[in-house]
Amino acid sequence: MIMNRNQLTDALVKSNVNTTELYVGSMRGNYSKKYLIKKLSNLSYVTNYRINRDSLKKNSKFLRVAIYCFNQHT
Repeated sequence: MIMNRNQLTDALVKSNVNTTELYVGSMRGNYSKKYLIKKLSNLSYVTNYRINRDSLKKNSKFLRVAIYCFNQHT
């Protein structure tokens, strides 16, 4: 299901996702979409690996950290 920005924001507010902590990543440069997706995937893996390695296993009972991306075009 594809959502626009407003629908995703509403879904995050209505769900039980912890939205009190927000981290902003900024990249200066003209990178391809494929490159940025790869970097976000690596960031997700490293974050979950350092918090709890067991959350990366298949059918794990531990929660994972989710990374949401909102691209801003200037």
